[in-house]
Amino acid sequence: MSLEQLHSDAARLDRPVEVIISTLPLAAGPVQLPSSWLAAPDRKPIVLDVVYTPAWTPLLQQAAAAHCPIVQGATMLLNQAIEQFHLWHHRAAPVAEMYDAVFLPATATDATKDPADRRVPKIDSL
Repeated sequence: MSLEQLHSDAARLDRPVEVIISTLPLAAGPVQLPSSWLAAPDRKPIVLDVVYTPAWTPLLQQAAAAHCPIVQGATMLLNQAIEQFHLWHHRAAPVAEMYDAVFLPATATDATKDPADRRVPKIDSL
């Protein structure tokens, strides 16, 4: 289904879009949502882009500019890993260590980041 078809279908809804989840890889090209999906003044949709690097995808940038709550792909990745650890090992996951393995410290900047470091900045707004 194309984004245009989704927009057409959404226009027929009797309420605004509440959640938007993109599972498209970056190679598919930037996802640009119809502004009407993000324009509800009383309730902005939650936007999740499952791409985890870069942290700021074009979709998340568009959603943040429209003041929508956003969830980055790295958060989904971390939460899946925590649950999988629990299922496989039958014990609580080392959440703090896993968090540190996914996200850069809050004090990190592009100037201080080692190019080999695959961690991403934490940007969720929920």
